[in-house]
Amino acid sequence: MPRRHCSVFTWYQLAKVDGSVLVANGPVADLLPVVTCLGVTIDQELAFADHIRRLTGRCFHCLRQLRSIRRMLTTDTIITLVNTLVVSRIDYCNAVLAGVHDVHLRPLQAVLNAAARLIVRKRHSVLAANGTACAIQTLRAGI
Repeated sequence: MPRRHCSVFTWYQLAKVDGSVLVANGPVADLLPVVTCLGVTIDQELAFADHIRRLTGRCFHCLRQLRSIRRMLTTDTIITLVNTLVVSRIDYCNAVLAGVHDVHLRPLQAVLNAAARLIVRKRHSVLAANGTACAIQTLRAGI
């Protein structure tokens, strides 16, 4: 039975390799610039920029929908809906984002801040930093 090997490359080694074509025992395989696995979009640089962009778009869409019906809901109901529709999306497969630069994570923080503002019924310009911190604690307590 043939033995299979798996190699892990460093960033320095990967920078030397042509990332568009892979040759293994003769056949040529074209490599894709982006792959989606279990709902996580993985790019060649492992920056997850496309995944974060799509995720924040979905989360902001949910927040806009919730904002339109906010007046009809109690605070407990809105906390439950935000946790279910927004926070759970961010928490799903968030371990892959460990080590990603802060520049790429800022949109996710913006989603959480918008969710906190929705819960405490404040506009972006009105909410102070301590109000956001209280609302984020409320989000975490609701999970």
